[in-house]
Amino acid sequence: MSRMPTHVAVIGAGVAGCACARTLQDAGLRVSVFEKSRGVGGRLATRRPFGLEAPLGVDHGAPIALPTAGDPQSLAQLRGLGAPFDDGAQEGVVGAAGMSDLARRLAVPEGGEALRIVLETEIAEIARGDDDWLLRDKDGASHGPFDAVVAAAPAAQSRALLGEACPAPETEASYAPVMSVLAVFDPAPLADPGPATLIAPVAPLTRVDRMGGRPGRAVGGREAWVGHADREWSEQHKNTDREEIAAALIGPLKQAIGVTVEPTYLAGHRWLYASVDQPVGRAYWL
Repeated sequence: MSRMPTHVAVIGAGVAGCACARTLQDAGLRVSVFEKSRGVGGRLATRRPFGLEAPLGVDHGAPIALPTAGDPQSLAQLRGLGAPFDDGAQEGVVGAAGMSDLARRLAVPEGGEALRIVLETEIAEIARGDDDWLLRDKDGASHGPFDAVVAAAPAAQSRALLGEACPAPETEASYAPVMSVLAVFDPAPLADPGPATLIAPVAPLTRVDRMGGRPGRAVGGREAWVGHADREWSEQHKNTDREEIAAALIGPLKQAIGVTVEPTYLAGHRWLYASVDQPVGRAYWL
């Protein structure tokens, strides 16, 4: 590209996409972010089962944000976006009222200009113009033109979009899935619900997190829990319907926390790109 871009499209509004867009916008560029989901955050997801205006947020994605290995400054950077949190196994950061707040603080900073984010828009194709790019979403609508495009999605999804524009990596990225169950009990069934996090409580769950044990999530009268299944179970059920995942995991979740009543809200979620087994070996391609 012989000239500096003035309008950049960023595909994906997870932490990586929001951080990229924030850096570009703060440098004076015009930026448009496209996200297929209903909110920002990506893997750092928070569901609000009783509506966006309700105070209860359920962190059904990554339960904790951890500093980058070998980068001592990354923990301080994370703390600038959220609250320190020790789950008993590791020290990291959680969002003030939900994990997605970590990305939202980048998207809508205090005293700063908000990013332009187009939600519920899944980009299906990147088309080359004479000296620019057009994006087409899965409904056939076009967006642009743009001087440059950034794909900030998991490697498999980004490569499918970029096609020949993406060089062959040194190694193919691989991911491990995680299946999750969300349960809200109303009224709260336990007088003393115990610790905020249970590690490997009942198979196939590897951890269970109590939302009321996190800052800014305690809601009087009800209690919310999230359970994450282990690698083997998740791999076996990665094509299972979310309703079936919830039905299969609620029993182990209730056993882990020691309740017998049924939840008033129950849901399952499939995270197909939950954790990176093998990175591509490079931070980015240009």
